[in-house]
Amino acid sequence: MWLGWRPESKQFQISALDEAGREKRADITAEGGNQTFIVRDFVTSGDAVRIKLPFIPEGEYQQWIWLENHTTETHNGSATDRFNFENYDCIDKANPGLYLVRQIDANTTEGDQIYRTVKADYLKPIPANGAYDYLWEEKKIDLGKCVDSREHYVYVIKDDFENPLTGNHGMEEPYYYDDSTKIITGVNMRRYLYRRNPNSSITKLALNGAQDYPMRSGGVSKIGLTTNPSTASTLTYVNNRQKGSTDPKNSDAVYLNGISVKVLEVLDDLALRVMVCFDDTLLEEPRRWAGSDIVLNDHNIDGADLYINARLTLDRGKTATRIAEPEHYSEDIYFSSPTILQVKPGATVVLDDEIKVMKDSKIVIDKGATLELRKKSRIVLEGNAELVFQKGSTFLGKGRLKFKDDSMGIASDETTRKRLRKRTWQRKKIKFERKESKL
Repeated sequence: MWLGWRPESKQFQISALDEAGREKRADITAEGGNQTFIVRDFVTSGDAVRIKLPFIPEGEYQQWIWLENHTTETHNGSATDRFNFENYDCIDKANPGLYLVRQIDANTTEGDQIYRTVKADYLKPIPANGAYDYLWEEKKIDLGKCVDSREHYVYVIKDDFENPLTGNHGMEEPYYYDDSTKIITGVNMRRYLYRRNPNSSITKLALNGAQDYPMRSGGVSKIGLTTNPSTASTLTYVNNRQKGSTDPKNSDAVYLNGISVKVLEVLDDLALRVMVCFDDTLLEEPRRWAGSDIVLNDHNIDGADLYINARLTLDRGKTATRIAEPEHYSEDIYFSSPTILQVKPGATVVLDDEIKVMKDSKIVIDKGATLELRKKSRIVLEGNAELVFQKGSTFLGKGRLKFKDDSMGIASDETTRKRLRKRTWQRKKIKFERKESKL
């Protein structure tokens, strides 16, 4: 589709059907508002939906999310619509469903030598089972013959280490490091081949695909701003595997948005009724976020841009987001930076539950942004965490602030400082700084 391929019967380059069964352009942006599509099998119809991610600055690599309905070889007869090695008895067959992939840059479709200008790994799958700071079992184990007979390391998924914004997923080859690692090279790469599930069962060759990767009825039917996986943008790190990257189009930030994708219905022919929205704001399940710059923009016309109705934990991620210059915090080593949640001008966060700010993480409320703490809500800060209000920001509400260790609140005007002091008995933890905090 990137190079202009489409069925002769289609009028539009990227399209699906509307609810009346007519072809509908499906290359969409937030300006087009919420939309519903009938997405037929990709192999037999060519249907697909592409969603442009908003808020990524023009000078950085742009991103899109593709939605494709794959009914798989079992239903469409295509030998290419299946997982690798699915012919082995030890490999579970692919489930029909909505498969998601993120496109990064690579949007030129006309001209000479197009492919030569494209950076590697411009497609990043979005498995529906989410992203994590993965844990590894200590020793390789013999799992019996399945494609090969070698012993393998097994990785483990744990909810406490979910990381939807900057974590790894099961279709990547991640970096593994320990306390002695100074720089990450190809030697540090491991393959996510074998996964230990919460019930102790093993999913084999998960790198090539697993039954919980598609969105589907009976599984994950919605992803959005606050789910795992997330519809937020991803970090980019174009480099030549040297110490660092000087590419100015790379992004160290994660840009949140209001995009949500929901599978509403599975039709008789396995076509999917899919709704795409741009006003998703509600966090209703406990979530852990990590990222050096998590950016919340003003994306919701009516009400809060992030409404927190379950615990949100801001933590430092253990997934490597750089390959050099590790840092130590307490007794741990990190190839990542401290987490900062930055609420941009015009954006509003409403808290009706709890935010836990860990280690050296920060929440920064910019000029023109608002943080409201509803009654019985609270923010708990630990370690060296900070809650920073820039001059011209707004603090509202009757929730509580709790400070542990060396954490603190910082206000850039006296009015905000007084309001913050009313929300905690630890009044000495609220500092007044005239200068704006440097991120």
